[in-house]
Amino acid sequence: MPSDFIKTALFHIKNPFKKYSEKKLEKYISKKMTLVYEQNERPHYSNVGVGILAYTLCNIAKRDYEFLLDSLIFSKYEMNSSSSNRNEILDKLVIGLNKKGKETPNWDMGSMYGAGSILSTVEDLSKFTLAQFNNSNKELELTRQTFITDTLSFNMGLGWHIAKPNEDTWYLHQGRTGGYSSGIVIDVAKKNGIIILSNVSAYNKQANNIDDLCVKLMKTLNKQ
Repeated sequence: MPSDFIKTALFHIKNPFKKYSEKKLEKYISKKMTLVYEQNERPHYSNVGVGILAYTLCNIAKRDYEFLLDSLIFSKYEMNSSSSNRNEILDKLVIGLNKKGKETPNWDMGSMYGAGSILSTVEDLSKFTLAQFNNSNKELELTRQTFITDTLSFNMGLGWHIAKPNEDTWYLHQGRTGGYSSGIVIDVAKKNGIIILSNVSAYNKQANNIDDLCVKLMKTLNKQ
């Protein structure tokens, strides 16, 4: 996270990103940001990294994030119930829960919209998964290439964590906010996929069970 994020988040604990404006992001990038590791030394997942990526793409295209998502991803793969604007899918939105199981507001991601503003359904993510299995989707194949190797844990593609249990190759990603935890694991070679969306808070001590369940279900599926 940005080093100055905590100051903003403490005053908006139930919606910590909302007031982290583009002005604050620009100030952080230009005056405060430092690298944790040397470039290409090893992968390190960074919310601010993907936030900067989305911010940059929108500035290059001179279009907002929702337009880019819809025109380049959602429309192409017929993901009709996915959006970064929750007002568009309120009829499908499951209420998020905090760590105590009580209702909690959805997060507004401010300038960090690239780090977690997309809302989707299992049906839409199934379409996205099936598109990964289609060899004609070369742009998706590119995202699954290994761009950096981490001998300690996972290799990294473009957004994908790449794991190699036994002789298989799995592509994984998880998502968590104050009201939700989710996970996706796909095996392109075997054309299998596991998608779990839940309203288990990222702050719930059982949240790791969502990731574990994804992995265990994939192991079971691949044995069949």
